[in-house]
Amino acid sequence: MERLSRAEDARIAWHRKRSLPDGTTHLLFTGLALLRRVASLVPPSRANLTRFHGVSAPGARLRPFLVPQAGAQAEP
Repeated sequence: MERLSRAEDARIAWHRKRSLPDGTTHLLFTGLALLRRVASLVPPSRANLTRFHGVSAPGARLRPFLVPQAGAQAEP
């Protein structure tokens, strides 16, 4: 919120942490354009936010040795 301010023409100015190669330090948005940018960051409903790769992936050949199987009896 510290990096947002209102410009003189009623647009919203967002101060960038680092300037762009052309020297731009602020981006100007209308209210609707800013909401579109923020809404694109929200993940879709019921989407997995954690992706597993390698041995932990669902289709990995070694996964049964790492993850306990449902209904399997533990050996004493």
